[in-house]
Amino acid sequence: MVTSYLRGVFSYLDAFSYIKKNGLTRYYWYCGIIGLFILSGLYLLSSLISPQISSYLLSLIDYDSDWAVRVSSFIVKSAIIIFLFIIYKYFVLIATSPLMSKLSEDIESNLDGDFISLPFSFKKAISDIFRSLRLSLRNVFRELTYTLLIFIVGLFPLFTIATTPFIFLVQAYFAGFGNMDFYLERYFNTGKTIEYVRSNKFFAAGNGTPYMLLLAVPVIGVFFAPVLGATSATLEVHKRLND
Repeated sequence: MVTSYLRGVFSYLDAFSYIKKNGLTRYYWYCGIIGLFILSGLYLLSSLISPQISSYLLSLIDYDSDWAVRVSSFIVKSAIIIFLFIIYKYFVLIATSPLMSKLSEDIESNLDGDFISLPFSFKKAISDIFRSLRLSLRNVFRELTYTLLIFIVGLFPLFTIATTPFIFLVQAYFAGFGNMDFYLERYFNTGKTIEYVRSNKFFAAGNGTPYMLLLAVPVIGVFFAPVLGATSATLEVHKRLND
């Protein structure tokens, strides 16, 4: 359990070395540009809707003092930012899925001479996006449900201290799930993928931990998190399946 989790975390060191050694650093730039567009769009969206929601809530209680407006605005904006951060990784996973699938194929081709990475095609890119979209919709619903349940349990003083770590681990697990699927999609359907990730849940959480920490770093994180996450998952899953 602990060993599998730590393997997921420290596999990022292997991934970083592998990317540099095999000349795959261009993927940093591809994902970084996509990630910045998504981040900018979500920031603009939060700026547009938070005042509207705040005003609506204040209208319900018919209270519009400056203090109430500021507090309401802060709470709403914080809640929106937390929600957008949860779904942000899914936007990144979906938008970068064709690139990360190609990266995973290139890595497997280097690791296994019998596997040949095919040239990029729009048909496969669309297929990758739809598969990622299906799994992401499934996962985001479950993640939000688990996060809400943990938050409710955390309202009881005895469990409050454990709320944040458990919420983070839930988010890390689903991030690792997405990274592992870039390799698993070539061999398993969605049902088998879910079953495999579930049986390797501690590795998935370990893989997603650095991913989430990197994404939390403004701007720089979006360049490194997707590529390192997909590479580390591909290297480890390839090894596990072949073993």
